[in-house]
Amino acid sequence: MRFVGSLHATGYSGHILLGISKLATTEILVYLKQNSVTTHFIESAEQCTHHGVIGSDGKPLDTNNSHEWHCPKNYPDYKISWARLFMYKDWLNDCPLCTDGIMLTDARDNIFSIGVALIILLLLYHYTDPFLTAVKLGVRTAASIIELLVFEEHPHVSNTHWLTDIPIKTCKDYTVGPTQVLCSGSIMGSREGIMKYLDVMQKEMADWMTKRKCRLDMRGNNQSIHNYLYYTGQLKN
Repeated sequence: MRFVGSLHATGYSGHILLGISKLATTEILVYLKQNSVTTHFIESAEQCTHHGVIGSDGKPLDTNNSHEWHCPKNYPDYKISWARLFMYKDWLNDCPLCTDGIMLTDARDNIFSIGVALIILLLLYHYTDPFLTAVKLGVRTAASIIELLVFEEHPHVSNTHWLTDIPIKTCKDYTVGPTQVLCSGSIMGSREGIMKYLDVMQKEMADWMTKRKCRLDMRGNNQSIHNYLYYTGQLKN
């Protein structure tokens, strides 16, 4: 609630599309309705339907028994950290009035201190990712004209870190080297730019799912894909 409250306190009056658990309390639901938030309930699939993921022992994993594989009902082939991108696209397609600029974030405890004229897609389901606001980066007014804005993480962490390096090397036989790690949890841009981003990410994820060596059971490899696409020039910004 503090996310929505702090956002409105900045003077923001645009659309807020929020993905929440069906276990949300009545208090939360009433608060969101009072604040004109469009909610989308996220249900867990009874079983993840994609199998063949490779575990740490090099053998195919039963995704239904994996602590990493929590799949939403409408996209049971994908773990939630990947499926959120599919849901973001669905929500935007259902909101023709959601125009420039757009921010995607899966962080659940960000607090805004200065007005940001953005649409917020918030996924209250997963882990929090760090991100910087457009105001801090000095590009607040550019969100509607720049197709895509990405955010750097800690300046002392590069893509030689295992979280991004191992999946990219394993899947692509490639390395993006000691480049700056980009956060995959928060992305901004124009509606057209964001939709293009989601298309490119979904296409790459689908490709990773078809290749045995790319189906790794690990947390955060959506960030590996995000960084791989950016540093190979496949994301336009």
